[in-house]
Amino acid sequence: MITAIVGATALAGCGSETADTRDRGAAAFGGHFSVEGALRALPAVKRQDDRPLQVFAGDLSEAAELGDLPKPVDPQSLADWSKGLATPPLFVAASEGLGLQYLQSGAMRKTVGFDARDVTTFAAVEALPEDITVVNLTKGAGLTKGVEATGKGTVGDIDPAWPDDAPFPFVHGVAQRGDEVALSRSSAVLETWTKDNGDSLADNDALVAVAKALDAHGSYSAFLSDGPGKLPNLPPAALKAMNSSMPAFDAVGIAQGVEDGKAVEYVAYHVDDADKAKDRIEKTWTDGMSARTREPLAKLLDVGDVTAKDGVVTVKISPKGSAGLAVQMFMQGDVPFIVVD
Repeated sequence: MITAIVGATALAGCGSETADTRDRGAAAFGGHFSVEGALRALPAVKRQDDRPLQVFAGDLSEAAELGDLPKPVDPQSLADWSKGLATPPLFVAASEGLGLQYLQSGAMRKTVGFDARDVTTFAAVEALPEDITVVNLTKGAGLTKGVEATGKGTVGDIDPAWPDDAPFPFVHGVAQRGDEVALSRSSAVLETWTKDNGDSLADNDALVAVAKALDAHGSYSAFLSDGPGKLPNLPPAALKAMNSSMPAFDAVGIAQGVEDGKAVEYVAYHVDDADKAKDRIEKTWTDGMSARTREPLAKLLDVGDVTAKDGVVTVKISPKGSAGLAVQMFMQGDVPFIVVD
């Protein structure tokens, strides 16, 4: 679930998934953010039923620098910092575990010792009811010793102290592993991450292929999914009339960038045959109609380069309005992210 909007960077991953390379990938995630590095930092959570899992990743330090945001040291600067993270051309889709939407209460810092203003980079995966958010913190910030949850009661249950004196509506478990801290509504997922058996989302070849494609560009945040968005409540004939011609894809990623002070977005699809799928994907973006607004996509965005490489088709778009257009379209089941046939 998207809980906030901000910005971030890009970093390359490692090769084969040995324990040694996985450790290096996890370390690199904190020191130099990348999409592939974010996948390596997350446990191999599986999708639930027909709902695709969703991955969120970003670099809040880079976002603050790009937006020339103030250091959040008091209520006013905190409000300005938080608002700035949602101001074009920046955009990050953040997991609930990052707590950006609850930042003003101060409850998270009081309870666990840090909050979003102390986070440098983050990676998260949601496949509800399972989820986990992994963060790296600024120097001097850290998890309060002995804290294992964000509230009283069972992890995953509603926090009885919400909304007056709790960081989240649901109790999150909290744990630390090396320099990283994780929060999760699932004790089992948190335990898996803590033990670190070597499995990660980087075991998903399709997600990794998409991550590599995004990391080839100067992106500053990313959202990934292991499947298409939910079909809107429209008959197939209506969707086809909107020039919805997307081929099947088993992973998609969206990365944010800034060029000449304006937002750009890279959308990468993992498909069976990238060369064959390229024209269909490009046609959807250039000639399609929005299922949400019922207007041509060309009114909402400009389409740039479309490339096919290593099983991935990547489309560069420039939103004509706010940044984050592609992520919003995915969440709303719009034409470029649904497969009709």
